[in-house]
Amino acid sequence: MASSSFNAQQIILSVCSDLPNMAVFKYDNATAHSVYMLPNLWSYLVCDFSQAKLLSNPAEGGGDGFEFVLNQWRVFYFASGEGNDCEDGLMKLVVVPWPRF
Repeated sequence: MASSSFNAQQIILSVCSDLPNMAVFKYDNATAHSVYMLPNLWSYLVCDFSQAKLLSNPAEGGGDGFEFVLNQWRVFYFASGEGNDCEDGLMKLVVVPWPRF
C-alpha cells in the first residue's frame, strides 16, 4: 500500500439532515486525490471509472475543500481515480442522505 493513500476517515464529510444535503470533501494538497461519482454499486466495488463523473481534480480538495450537493434521496458512490486509491479500498465512500423525522 502506498504511503500517500489515506482512508475515508481523513475526508471531512458534512451532511445535513434535509434536502439538499451537502457533502464536503477536504484533503491535503500534498497528495494527489480526485473525487469521482460512480454510477452504481458494481462500478464502486470494482473501481470502474468508465461511466464515472469527475467532480473534483486533485487541486480542488485543499483549503475549504470541494462541496457537492446531494439533491436526491439515493445512494451516492464516491472514489478517487488517482493511482490505486480506489483499488486499495482507502479512498472510497458511500453516502446515503437520511431524512430527520
